[in-house]
Amino acid sequence: MRRRILGREHPDTLNAMNDLAVLYFSEGKFAAAESLLTHLLDLRQRANGEEHPDTLISKGNLADVYRKEGKYALSEPLFVQVLETRRRVLGEEHPLTLTTEEALAALYLAQGKYPQSASMFSKVLEARRRTLGGNHPATLITMNDLAVLHVAEGKYAEAELLLTEVVDIRGGAERRGAPRHLEWDVQPGRSVPQGG
Repeated sequence: MRRRILGREHPDTLNAMNDLAVLYFSEGKFAAAESLLTHLLDLRQRANGEEHPDTLISKGNLADVYRKEGKYALSEPLFVQVLETRRRVLGEEHPLTLTTEEALAALYLAQGKYPQSASMFSKVLEARRRTLGGNHPATLITMNDLAVLHVAEGKYAEAELLLTEVVDIRGGAERRGAPRHLEWDVQPGRSVPQGG
């Protein structure tokens, strides 16, 4: 409907296409998400250019679909492009930059590239603690992700320290009226919400 009324390159149409692709991703319909995001990325690149925030969102989402499909050779260069652009345009510690860096770290974890993954997760964790604080949900998710990496590496004591800290923080947050849980997937290579 939006495509007929507004046109196929109208921002509202493109946003609706992105939302549909995210829905497909959430439903595990990765081929449908990939097809739609590939088309959407082409439209956004032509309409907005390579560095536009919406283009970066589409590129990051497509990279995440490729990662989920195990198409690591296609995923990595897209994540790297988005990360480099966001570092340059938004800065090293912008939330979107950190989210992209964490997504790339998760890709490296899925590929078994543990040193690269550890370096990136540690950098993101340090930045999130500094900018958001140790109790922020994004910080806790990064701690969880780093613990998953430590488990994959066989560094159980380090994983236990991080997860114990997460439990302690969450327990204190519950007493202060925060939500009782966070939605975490404790499997290596989990989906990291892109937001771009």
